[in-house]
Amino acid sequence: MKIRTRLYLNALTTMALIGCLVVVVLYFSRRMQEEVHKTQVANQLDRKIAELVLVTDEYLAYQYLRSYQQWLLKHEEIMRVTGSEAPDLYVSIQPNLESLHRSFLALGAVLDQKRKLIAHGGRKSEMANALLLEERIIGRIRLDCNRILSNAFDFSETAMGRMEALHHQSNITVIISALVLFVLIAAASYATIRKITRPLKTVVEGANRIKKGDMDHRIMLGESQNKSASGNEMFELALSFNAMTENLVHTIRTLREMEQQLRANLAEKVVLLQEIHHRVKNNMQVISSLLQLQGNRIQDPEARKVFKEARDRVKAMALIHEALYQSTDMAKIDLGNYLDRLAGYLFRVHRSTAQQVQLKLNADTVFVSLDRAVPCALVMSELISNALKHAFHAGRQGDLNVRVTDLGHGNIRVRVADNGVGFPEGFDLNRTEGLGLQLVADIVEEQLDGHMEISSDGGAVFTVTFKI
Repeated sequence: MKIRTRLYLNALTTMALIGCLVVVVLYFSRRMQEEVHKTQVANQLDRKIAELVLVTDEYLAYQYLRSYQQWLLKHEEIMRVTGSEAPDLYVSIQPNLESLHRSFLALGAVLDQKRKLIAHGGRKSEMANALLLEERIIGRIRLDCNRILSNAFDFSETAMGRMEALHHQSNITVIISALVLFVLIAAASYATIRKITRPLKTVVEGANRIKKGDMDHRIMLGESQNKSASGNEMFELALSFNAMTENLVHTIRTLREMEQQLRANLAEKVVLLQEIHHRVKNNMQVISSLLQLQGNRIQDPEARKVFKEARDRVKAMALIHEALYQSTDMAKIDLGNYLDRLAGYLFRVHRSTAQQVQLKLNADTVFVSLDRAVPCALVMSELISNALKHAFHAGRQGDLNVRVTDLGHGNIRVRVADNGVGFPEGFDLNRTEGLGLQLVADIVEEQLDGHMEISSDGGAVFTVTFKI
C-alpha cells in the first residue's frame, strides 16, 4: 500500500472517529434538551395544579361563582397541557381530574338544594342530609386534590431525576468516547508511523552500511525481494537502491580492472621510458668519451678546447636523461637538483681552476619540463663553465653564486654571478668571438622564449628569465 494511501486512510479514520464523537455529543445534547423541556413542563404543571388547589380551597371556603369559573378554566388548561405535553402525568391524574370535576358538579347541585331548603324552610332531616352530602363531596374533592398534587410532585421529581441521570450519563459517555477516540486515533497513527518509519529506518541503515564500504549489503524489508513491490514506495525504493548498488559494484569492479590494466600499462611505459633515457644517457656518455679521446690526440690547443666544450655540452644533456630515468616523473626534472649535479661535474672537469672557487647554490623548488630542460642545461653549462674558465685566473679565490627563483605564473629566473675578474674592457656580447655566449643568447631567445641580462657587480652577472 502506498504511503499516501496509508495517510489518507489514517486521516479518514480519524475524521470518522471524530464524527462518531460528534454524533454522541449531539445525541446526548438533544436528549438533554428534551429532558429540560419535560422538566420545565413538569414545573409549569406543578404551578398550575397548585393554583387549581388554591382556587378549589377558595371556592370551598367562600363559594364564589368567580372562583368556580376560574377553577373551570384552570381545570381545562391542565387537561389540555397534560394531554399534549405530559401524557404520562395525564394518564395518572386524569381519573382524579374527572372525579374532581364530577365532585364539583355534585357539590354545585347540593349547594343549590341547600339554598332551596333554606329559602322554603325545608325539614331539618333534609337539611342534615344535604349538609352530610356536602361534607362527603368536599372530602372527596380534597382527596382528589391531594392525589393530583402528589402525582404532579412525583412527576416533577421523576423528570428532575431523569435529567440528572441523563446529564451524568452524558458526561461519562462523552469522556469514555473521547478516551476511546484518543486511543483509537493514537493506535492508528502509531501503526501508520510504524509502517512508514520502520522501512525507512531499514533503508537508511542499509545506505549507511553501503556508505561505509559494505558493498555486499542489500536492503531487505521483510518481504521477498523477488515478489512485485508495486504500490509500496519503500519496497520500490529498496529494490531501486539494491539495483543501484549492484550497478555501482559492477562499475567499481570494472573501474578497478581498468585501473589495474592502466597501472600495468603505465608501469610498462615507465620502464620503457627509463630504458630509453638510460640508453640515451649511455649513448651520450659514449659520445662524450669519444670526444674526450679524440680531443686528447689533438695537438692544437684551440681545437682541443673546442672538443672539450663539445664534450661538456654533451655531458650536460646526458645528465638530463640520467636525472629523468632516476626520477619517478618522466616528464620533468627538479632544476635545483640538476644544477647541483651539473655544477659538480663541471667543477671536476675544471678542477685546475675550480680548486679555489666555492659554489653557492640556492634554488627554489622548480620543476622544468623535458623540452625546456635540455636548452636550460646547455645555457647553465655554458655560464658555469665560462665562469670557471675566465673569472678566476692564476689561483684566484672567489665564489660562484647560482640562484634559482620562482617568480610565479610559470616564470623563473636563474642568476649566475661570480666575484672574479669581471668582463674585459669594452665587452659586447654581440661582438664576442666565442661560440659559448653566442650560443647561450640564441638558446635563451629562440628555445626558451626568454631574455638574458648581463651586468657587472664585482664580477660577471648573468640573469636569465624564461617560462617553464
